[in-house]
Amino acid sequence: GTDHPGQEVGPYAGIAGGAGDGGGAKGHQAAHQQRAAANERLVPQARRRVAAFKDIWAVAADGDAAVLPACAEQAVLVADSVRQLYPDGERLGHVLHGAVSSSAATGRRPAPELAMEVATALLCIDASLEELNLDRPETSQRISRLADRISGVLAGQPPEPIEPWMETLYREVSDRQTMGSVVQELRASLAEVEQQLDRYSRQPDERELLLPVPAQLTTMRGVLSV
Repeated sequence: GTDHPGQEVGPYAGIAGGAGDGGGAKGHQAAHQQRAAANERLVPQARRRVAAFKDIWAVAADGDAAVLPACAEQAVLVADSVRQLYPDGERLGHVLHGAVSSSAATGRRPAPELAMEVATALLCIDASLEELNLDRPETSQRISRLADRISGVLAGQPPEPIEPWMETLYREVSDRQTMGSVVQELRASLAEVEQQLDRYSRQPDERELLLPVPAQLTTMRGVLSV
C-alpha cells in the first residue's frame, strides 16, 4: 500500500486496558505480546523509511539543495515511525523533522555539523531497528540523547563526540551483517557440494564429478574457522 504518516496510528491502542483486565503477570505478558505484534508490522515499514531518508539526506548533504523538499517529506515519514515505535519517540521525530525543515527553508545544503548529526541519528535508529527489542530501558535514553544532540547543533552548539553506546551499536550491526554474509556463502558452497554428490549418485561411474568436492569442503572449513 501507499506509505503515509499516520497509516498505523495507535499500534498500542488498548494495550494498557488489556493489561489491566488480565491483572498481574498475565496482563503484562499480553501487553508485551501485543507490542511485539505491532513491532513486527511496523519495523519493516520503518526500515524502508529510514533507508530512503538516509539516501536522500546524503544527497542533500553533498550539496544538492534541490532534494530538500523531498527530504522534508521523507522526514515526516521517519518521524511518524519513530513516534510509533519508540518510548519518548515523539521528541526525536519532531527534532528530525525540524532539522530538515530548517535546511529546506534556507534553500541551501545543510550545515556539515547538522548533516553529520542527522546522519548519525539515522544510523542509530537503523541499528536499533535490527534489535527488535525496542522496549529496553536504554532505548528510551538513547532516543532522548539523539534528540538532545540534534537540538544542540540546531541551537548553534558544537557537535558532541560519538558516544560509546553508538560505537557498540555500529559494531553489533556490522557483526550481524558479516555473519549473514558468511551464512550465505556457506549455503551456496553446500548447495554446490550437494549438487555434485547428487550427480555422482546418478552416474557412479563418473568419478570426476567428485573432484571439486574436497576443495569445496576445504573452503567451507576455512569459512567456519574465521
